[in-house]
Amino acid sequence: MQEWDLSEEFPIETIKKSAELGFGGLFVSHDYGGLALPRHDGSVIFEALSQGCVTTASYITIHNMVNAMIDTFGTVEQREKYCTDLSSMEKIASYCLTEPGSGSDAAALVTSAKKRRI
Repeated sequence: MQEWDLSEEFPIETIKKSAELGFGGLFVSHDYGGLALPRHDGSVIFEALSQGCVTTASYITIHNMVNAMIDTFGTVEQREKYCTDLSSMEKIASYCLTEPGSGSDAAALVTSAKKRRI
């Protein structure tokens, strides 16, 4: 696993293999191929995975966050289109965050709203 970091390799085959253990849809409903686990169970899994490779465990947490967000807040059509393939890791997901003044530090985000007439 240290080799992956040193060679800057994204271990896609290993990540896809983890889906066979359910790691692609830990929090997603059974209807879409997930395990529907409570968050505490997920934290125990991610803690164990991070003992082997923090980078890979971090990616799997992000993938699961995206999949769970679609399952929780998406339409039925979006769930059907994305969640099953994400749970099986036929497709993989991530997100990007960058903002002026805070970069990728989500805790440093500052925002405001102004009422405007259009």
